Amino acid sequence: MKLSNGGKYFIAALALAMIAAPRAAENAIRINLGTLAPRGSTYHQSLQAMAEKWKQAPRGGARLVIYPDGTQGGEADMVRLMRVGTLHAGLLTVVGLSEIESGVSGLQSLPMMFHDLDEFEFVNVRLRPMLEKRLTT
Repeated sequence: MKLSNGGKYFIAALALAMIAAPRAAENAIRINLGTLAPRGSTYHQSLQAMAEKWKQAPRGGARLVIYPDGTQGGEADMVRLMRVGTLHAGLLTVVGLSEIESGVSGLQSLPMMFHDLDEFEFVNVRLRPMLEKRLTT
């Protein structure tokens, strides 16, 4: 059977697509994330949904590997694993965040401190830039 030029181009494009698809998966960045959230919980389900979206990102996306149920230890353990590069991310509470920046724990000591949401927003607008800077350095 003789193929037309269009048929040859189609077969060549199909072959390239078949070769490129596995390579795109190879290019996916792997991100290991630890959490205390139980497997199957709403937190875990949200992380799984995020992982699916990340897979579809351009250039192979990212492969999010979720370690639920505290399999990587407590939050302090997970922060240590992030510091050495074994984990790349963590779903943390104030306990874990305070291992990174001790100033965060002060926020947990302020329950019922604000009279209304306007007062909270006033403080939030002023503290947020400082806290974000301290957490990213």
